[in-house]
Amino acid sequence: MNKTYLFCLSFLVILINSFSLGQNYFTDFENYSAGGQIACQDSINWTTWSLNPCDPVEDGYISTNYAYSGTKSFVVLPGNDVVKLLGNLTSGTWHISFDVLIPSAKAGYFNLLSIFNGSSSEWAIEIFFPDGGVASVNAGGTGTAQFVFPYDTWFSVEIIVNLDSDSGELKINDNSIYVWQWTLGATGTGGSLMLAAIDFFGLYTNNEMYVDNFWFGDTPVAVEFEETILTKFSLEQNYPNPFNPSTRIQYKVSSNSQVSLVVYDLLGKEIQTLVNEEKAVGTYEITWYAEQLPSGVYFYQLRAGSFLDTKKMLLLK
Repeated sequence: MNKTYLFCLSFLVILINSFSLGQNYFTDFENYSAGGQIACQDSINWTTWSLNPCDPVEDGYISTNYAYSGTKSFVVLPGNDVVKLLGNLTSGTWHISFDVLIPSAKAGYFNLLSIFNGSSSEWAIEIFFPDGGVASVNAGGTGTAQFVFPYDTWFSVEIIVNLDSDSGELKINDNSIYVWQWTLGATGTGGSLMLAAIDFFGLYTNNEMYVDNFWFGDTPVAVEFEETILTKFSLEQNYPNPFNPSTRIQYKVSSNSQVSLVVYDLLGKEIQTLVNEEKAVGTYEITWYAEQLPSGVYFYQLRAGSFLDTKKMLLLK
């Protein structure tokens, strides 16, 4: 690999670490200063409900308490009201995705807006994460869906907005939770065929919701960059580790390959096949649930072409 290629590759990685390119945007918050306010540091991409970056209450902070990737994330505390403007879009299919962690006995909330204009805003979906572990969704009606969310571990959120077909879909950990008509609005009273913003609001007195790897664009992830960046296969350490009862495993595929991901016990007995299929170039993640298994050491092994890697994880109940 020559030096020119290495330089270009390094530059591209730095560029997409936090970028706004056309209608695509990604940040893992690593280029923000820990302890600083997000909109105050980047008023081009972020603002507050009152359009007042650096507001001591509304503007949220960059934290090092938890991070899904790197060392930093964005935390939503009581009273914070941070908005990412998405461009007042009226056509196309759009993906908003990010990772979320909520500590035990804490809560969280966010919404998507079809119109962002202070008290005249229109809510398209609201997602409530109250203390208790059962989330509630307002989408096309009040309380139209519920789902269980884990504490003290990261889980992924994705909302797919198809303005051409007037539909929205909520996914949690890649599982479809609910599909609704976008112009019904959050509570079913009606809304505009537009996507304007996402609002992270510290609704609860015990609100403490961490957000990492925020992506917005017309593709599910930054696929157009992955073929350039992914130069080798890799298997990441599961998170959390130790875990109970679920953990997340991420792996990277650098060329189209038959991929298998298998879990074994300490004696080498196969416990479960998590993946066994052809995979395209990309970064993948799967959640393993071990509710029915005893505490102990387990191994997970990735095979892809000539690549083979095994890592250890610990289930503690």
